Amino acid sequence: MKPRRPWDDVDSGAEERFLAYHTELERLKAGFPGTLKVEVSSVLGVKALDRERKEVGAMVAMVVEEDPNDLFITHLNVADTWRHRGLSSLLLGYALCARPHVNSISGMLRLTNWEVYSTLRASGKSHEEALKGTPAYKIRARFGFKEIDPSSLIYREGDEVRLKTGHSIHLAV
Repeated sequence: MKPRRPWDDVDSGAEERFLAYHTELERLKAGFPGTLKVEVSSVLGVKALDRERKEVGAMVAMVVEEDPNDLFITHLNVADTWRHRGLSSLLLGYALCARPHVNSISGMLRLTNWEVYSTLRASGKSHEEALKGTPAYKIRARFGFKEIDPSSLIYREGDEVRLKTGHSIHLAV
Protein backbone atom coordinates (compact mmCIF):
# COMPACT_ATOMS: atom_id res chain seq x y z
CA MET A 1 0.00 0.00 0.00
CA LYS A 2 1.28 3.47 -0.92
CA PRO A 3 1.97 5.82 2.00
CA ARG A 4 -0.50 8.72 2.36
CA ARG A 5 0.68 12.18 1.43
CA PRO A 6 -0.76 15.45 2.84
CA TRP A 7 -2.48 16.31 -0.44
CA ASP A 8 -4.07 12.89 -1.07
CA ASP A 9 -7.32 13.87 0.65
CA VAL A 10 -7.43 17.33 -0.94
CA ASP A 11 -7.12 16.62 -4.66
CA SER A 12 -7.07 13.29 -6.45
CA GLY A 13 -5.29 14.83 -9.48
CA ALA A 14 -2.30 16.06 -7.48
CA GLU A 15 -0.06 13.13 -8.37
CA GLU A 16 -0.59 13.57 -12.11
CA ARG A 17 0.03 17.31 -11.83
CA PHE A 18 3.15 16.70 -9.73
CA LEU A 19 4.53 14.46 -12.48
CA ALA A 20 3.71 17.08 -15.12
CA TYR A 21 5.28 19.86 -13.00
CA HIS A 22 8.33 17.72 -12.33
CA THR A 23 8.72 16.94 -16.05
CA GLU A 24 8.57 20.65 -16.95
CA LEU A 25 10.89 21.52 -14.05
CA GLU A 26 13.48 18.97 -15.19
CA ARG A 27 13.30 20.40 -18.72
CA LEU A 28 13.81 23.91 -17.34
CA LYS A 29 16.68 22.83 -15.07
CA ALA A 30 18.58 21.56 -18.11
CA GLY A 31 18.95 25.20 -19.18
CA PHE A 32 20.85 26.03 -15.98
CA PRO A 33 23.54 23.32 -15.74
CA GLY A 34 25.71 23.89 -12.69
CA THR A 35 24.94 27.61 -12.50
CA LEU A 36 22.32 27.64 -9.77
CA LYS A 37 21.38 26.16 -6.44
CA VAL A 38 17.66 26.42 -5.72
CA GLU A 39 16.31 26.14 -2.18
CA VAL A 40 12.62 25.67 -1.30
CA SER A 41 11.56 26.49 2.25
CA SER A 42 8.59 25.06 4.11
CA VAL A 43 6.87 28.46 4.01
CA LEU A 44 6.89 28.45 0.20
CA GLY A 45 9.90 30.67 -0.14
CA VAL A 46 12.00 29.73 -3.15
CA LYS A 47 15.30 31.35 -4.00
CA ALA A 48 17.91 30.80 -6.69
CA LEU A 49 21.58 31.28 -5.86
CA ASP A 50 24.37 31.63 -8.39
CA ARG A 51 27.75 29.89 -8.06
CA GLU A 52 28.94 32.55 -5.60
CA ARG A 53 25.76 31.92 -3.54
CA LYS A 54 24.42 35.35 -4.44
CA GLU A 55 20.62 35.43 -4.67
CA VAL A 56 19.58 35.96 -8.29
CA GLY A 57 15.88 35.20 -7.98
CA ALA A 58 13.27 34.71 -5.28
CA MET A 59 9.61 33.88 -4.92
CA VAL A 60 7.44 34.02 -1.81
CA ALA A 61 4.00 32.46 -1.89
CA MET A 62 1.43 31.33 0.62
CA VAL A 63 -1.57 29.09 0.88
CA VAL A 64 -4.27 30.64 3.04
CA GLU A 65 -6.76 28.74 5.15
CA GLU A 66 -9.78 30.23 3.33
CA ASP A 67 -8.63 28.77 0.00
CA PRO A 68 -6.13 25.93 0.64
CA ASN A 69 -5.97 25.00 -3.05
CA ASP A 70 -4.79 28.47 -4.14
CA LEU A 71 -1.12 29.48 -4.21
CA PHE A 72 -0.96 33.25 -3.66
CA ILE A 73 2.31 34.73 -4.93
CA THR A 74 3.27 37.72 -2.82
CA HIS A 75 6.72 38.29 -4.31
CA LEU A 76 8.58 37.18 -7.43
CA ASN A 77 11.79 38.88 -8.46
CA VAL A 78 14.66 37.99 -10.77
CA ALA A 79 17.93 39.93 -11.05
CA ASP A 80 18.20 41.90 -14.30
CA THR A 81 21.16 39.83 -15.47
CA TRP A 82 19.07 36.65 -15.13
CA ARG A 83 15.89 37.88 -16.85
CA HIS A 84 14.50 36.22 -19.98
CA ARG A 85 16.20 32.92 -19.18
CA GLY A 86 13.28 31.06 -17.62
CA LEU A 87 14.26 31.60 -13.98
CA SER A 88 10.76 32.75 -12.93
CA SER A 89 9.35 29.54 -14.41
CA LEU A 90 12.00 27.53 -12.59
CA LEU A 91 11.09 29.15 -9.25
CA LEU A 92 7.38 28.52 -9.81
CA GLY A 93 8.14 24.93 -10.82
CA TYR A 94 9.87 24.28 -7.50
CA ALA A 95 6.96 25.83 -5.59
CA LEU A 96 4.42 23.71 -7.47
CA CYS A 97 6.41 20.54 -6.83
CA ALA A 98 6.41 21.45 -3.13
CA ARG A 99 2.64 22.06 -3.18
CA PRO A 100 1.19 19.91 -6.00
CA HIS A 101 -2.32 20.03 -4.52
CA VAL A 102 -2.94 23.64 -5.60
CA ASN A 103 -5.36 24.13 -8.46
CA SER A 104 -5.11 27.90 -8.81
CA ILE A 105 -2.43 30.59 -8.60
CA SER A 106 -3.17 34.19 -7.56
CA GLY A 107 -1.27 37.42 -7.26
CA MET A 108 -1.39 41.14 -7.97
CA LEU A 109 0.21 42.53 -11.11
CA ARG A 110 3.27 44.53 -10.11
CA LEU A 111 6.40 45.97 -11.74
CA THR A 112 7.07 44.31 -15.10
CA ASN A 113 3.66 42.63 -15.24
CA TRP A 114 1.91 45.94 -14.54
CA GLU A 115 3.98 47.69 -17.22
CA VAL A 116 3.15 45.00 -19.80
CA TYR A 117 -0.52 45.01 -18.82
CA SER A 118 -0.74 48.84 -19.01
CA THR A 119 1.01 48.95 -22.39
CA LEU A 120 -1.34 46.34 -23.83
CA ARG A 121 -4.42 48.15 -22.48
CA ALA A 122 -3.15 51.45 -23.92
CA SER A 123 -2.75 49.76 -27.30
CA GLY A 124 -6.44 48.80 -27.30
CA LYS A 125 -6.31 45.25 -25.95
CA SER A 126 -9.18 44.09 -23.74
CA HIS A 127 -8.66 43.49 -20.03
CA GLU A 128 -8.55 39.72 -20.62
CA GLU A 129 -6.17 39.99 -23.59
CA ALA A 130 -3.87 42.24 -21.56
CA LEU A 131 -3.87 39.74 -18.66
CA LYS A 132 -2.93 36.94 -21.06
CA GLY A 133 -0.06 39.04 -22.40
CA THR A 134 1.68 39.39 -19.04
CA PRO A 135 4.74 37.35 -18.08
CA ALA A 136 2.82 36.18 -14.97
CA TYR A 137 0.11 34.57 -17.12
CA LYS A 138 2.60 33.03 -19.55
CA ILE A 139 4.65 31.47 -16.75
CA ARG A 140 1.55 29.98 -15.12
CA ALA A 141 0.22 28.73 -18.45
CA ARG A 142 3.45 26.79 -18.94
CA PHE A 143 2.38 24.63 -15.99
CA GLY A 144 -1.24 24.31 -17.14
CA PHE A 145 -2.76 27.22 -15.19
CA LYS A 146 -4.43 28.77 -18.23
CA GLU A 147 -8.01 29.40 -17.13
CA ILE A 148 -8.49 32.97 -15.91
CA ASP A 149 -10.76 33.00 -12.87
CA PRO A 150 -13.91 35.12 -13.39
CA SER A 151 -12.92 37.20 -10.33
CA SER A 152 -9.91 38.45 -12.30
CA LEU A 153 -12.11 39.60 -15.17
CA ILE A 154 -13.95 42.13 -13.00
CA TYR A 155 -11.92 45.32 -13.11
CA ARG A 156 -12.72 48.93 -12.34
CA GLU A 157 -10.37 51.75 -13.34
CA GLY A 158 -8.02 52.55 -10.46
CA ASP A 159 -8.24 49.11 -8.86
CA GLU A 160 -5.19 46.94 -8.43
CA VAL A 161 -5.19 44.22 -11.06
CA ARG A 162 -5.38 40.70 -9.67
CA LEU A 163 -4.61 37.66 -11.77
CA LYS A 164 -5.97 34.31 -10.64
CA THR A 165 -5.51 31.39 -12.99
CA GLY A 166 -6.94 27.93 -12.60
CA HIS A 167 -5.58 24.60 -13.62
CA SER A 168 -7.22 22.61 -16.39
CA ILE A 169 -8.71 19.42 -15.00
CA HIS A 170 -7.36 17.48 -18.00
CA LEU A 171 -3.66 18.30 -17.88
CA ALA A 172 -1.77 16.37 -20.54
CA VAL A 173 1.21 14.62 -18.98
